[in-house]
Amino acid sequence: MGRNIFETIRSEINTFFKSEKQYAEHGIDWKRGIMLAGKPGGGKTCLARAIATTSEVPVIYCCLDDSDVFRTLNRVDKTIRSNSPCIVVFEDADSLATNPQARSNILNLLDGLLSVSGVLTIATTNTPEKLDEAFTGRPSRFDSFYILDDPPMAERKKIFMAKLKGSVSDIPAEELEELLKEMSGLSAASVQEVAVCALLSTFKTGKPIDIKILKEAVQKVKKHMKTSGSGMQKLSRGSIGFGHTKTDEYDSDF
Repeated sequence: MGRNIFETIRSEINTFFKSEKQYAEHGIDWKRGIMLAGKPGGGKTCLARAIATTSEVPVIYCCLDDSDVFRTLNRVDKTIRSNSPCIVVFEDADSLATNPQARSNILNLLDGLLSVSGVLTIATTNTPEKLDEAFTGRPSRFDSFYILDDPPMAERKKIFMAKLKGSVSDIPAEELEELLKEMSGLSAASVQEVAVCALLSTFKTGKPIDIKILKEAVQKVKKHMKTSGSGMQKLSRGSIGFGHTKTDEYDSDF
């Protein structure tokens, strides 16, 4: 059985921070870069946060759509140099596509970190196709590329049931299975939103959740996604991610 994406990334990070001596022995700069890609609501940010909360080294966050990205990067550079070994998380790397100067600054920062030992960089992007090869085609900047896909059936069930917390215990298992099939293609955030919509409905009526309420919630979320170009961002509530690397697939067993 394969490993889920969180375990795979966690293993890569643990190996990196335990291998300072081996890097030095082979004359390799002790640095690493990981890119997380996927549509909004897919769990990139929460995956990065989950990694951060279990990390034994400092974690430095930097949002690249900051209006004053130049001052932000200068502050990040100083913070990294005084806190290494550490993890640096850059969110919304695709925002650099519309800001050539910011793009140049972040590339200079990444290259400048070659002189700082023990820095592992994690970047997130909704649209990796907007990032040119300066980011995606140079291993010294980002060595690993992970795509976070929509959750498979088993993972949808875990997300859905965890959010409902026993509120559907009276609904036949076969009906729930059919409902989960209807949610195929929904992101982690949207699966959670289906559960939230169903719960809100019961808050209004005081009635228990039934299959009709759940089906209506699925259709409501799908309609929202279809009619709103920014629907996924509005629905995003976060979830640990799952998916596959560019070349390998993994089973998710969170």
